[in-house]
Amino acid sequence: MSVDPTDHSLRDSLGIAAIAGLAVLCCAGPALLTVGVLGGLGAWLINPWLIGAAALLTLGVVGRRVRHRRRCGPR
Repeated sequence: MSVDPTDHSLRDSLGIAAIAGLAVLCCAGPALLTVGVLGGLGAWLINPWLIGAAALLTLGVVGRRVRHRRRCGPR
């Protein structure tokens, strides 16, 4: 019995999405956790400087990831 290599199932797609999700959590997770803590602390203390720092850090993390993806190209 031969297997068609172009036949992709939903199970394959979910596996690939899970692996990609783990990579995102591993690499961007600590930075996003820090941003969440800074934003929450700034909102709790009603401190615009902490909220601004969290927003700036978020833009930096997202910008770096976008730049890295463009440099490496699609896989």
